[in-house]
Amino acid sequence: MRSILRGFALAVSAAALVLGIGGDAQAQSKPMKKVVFLQYNVVPDLGDAHLWILPHALGYFAEEGLDVNVQLAGGSAGAIQLLAAGKGDIATSTPDQLMIGIQKGVKMKAFFEQNRSYGSALVVQKSANITTVEQLKAYLKGSAIGVASLGSGRIHYGRAWLRDLGLQEETDVKIVAVGTGAQAAVALKTDRVRALSIYDAAYAAIEAVSDIRFQRFETNWQGPLFSGVMAASDEAIAKDPAMITGISRAVAKSLVFATTNPQAVVKIFWKLYPETKPKADAEAKELATQTTVVNSMLPNWLYEMDKPGAQWGRMSASDWEKTQEFNLKAGVLTATAPVANYFTDQYIEAANKFDPEPIKKQAREFTESMIKYTSSN
Repeated sequence: MRSILRGFALAVSAAALVLGIGGDAQAQSKPMKKVVFLQYNVVPDLGDAHLWILPHALGYFAEEGLDVNVQLAGGSAGAIQLLAAGKGDIATSTPDQLMIGIQKGVKMKAFFEQNRSYGSALVVQKSANITTVEQLKAYLKGSAIGVASLGSGRIHYGRAWLRDLGLQEETDVKIVAVGTGAQAAVALKTDRVRALSIYDAAYAAIEAVSDIRFQRFETNWQGPLFSGVMAASDEAIAKDPAMITGISRAVAKSLVFATTNPQAVVKIFWKLYPETKPKADAEAKELATQTTVVNSMLPNWLYEMDKPGAQWGRMSASDWEKTQEFNLKAGVLTATAPVANYFTDQYIEAANKFDPEPIKKQAREFTESMIKYTSSN
């Protein structure tokens, strides 16, 4: 448990950093376009390193002529609100919050899907010996499901599970906020909750530093769901294709790098945020621990990328329709809209116009000397 608490403390200390990651002493000589990137995280997160840590540190943003300043928005709703208010150029979001904003009249669209699967499951401790849905129903009745916060999109996933199990919220099962990391682990250990509805990287982080092991429960209906997109205003998408394409291509390169060498992702994270790096005598163990968190994201990032013609960031109208239907049933949305209102794929071809082999080689042969930018403020 001490390890969990230590990891949580490190995350909090990282959050205290100012997260503008523009050019440093190695800045390009040519003028760089300044971009404000509104990230939905509360603290720097290994699970989202491909969005801003890797493309900044490895120079992928700079190669596109972009000087990217990251601001953590504390959630998808906050990121969308700031983007709508003109406080940023790009925002990351879960699809539900983007759809809510667009249905309210905000002129924006998703242009890149970076988290290609839902990246979650309803989990219970393996020590409970729950292996069937019938056992799960009996085990949960009279208890609670933990979510990161009551504003989390994963609360709707938990509610969908209750509907499938024939259980009533509040009457049979409560849904309570337990945070992530140490807080979530303690809630399980003390039987405050018997299940979690959070996300894969959070589950991996708990398993990596504790004796908790999870039994996963997934559903057939979650297959088409996805969990993360990059969005911009309709005006920016129409008038600044170089920025949209550049951000997309930099993130696509980062996904190639991260899926080739997950361990390097942790090392780069530590370089930008040295406060999170463990002491020398614990470094090897902690590196292995943190790499498991990155590894937990690989199925999400690589989902359906083995299909012929697959491209980084590509979205489908069918998946948007199913995601809209899920959120309508969950009560997140009160109406539907044509899915063409939600996304555009017009820059995906250009974003994928790079040779992935040099990126893979760079990842396989990674050394810290390859890090071009180390500033995090």
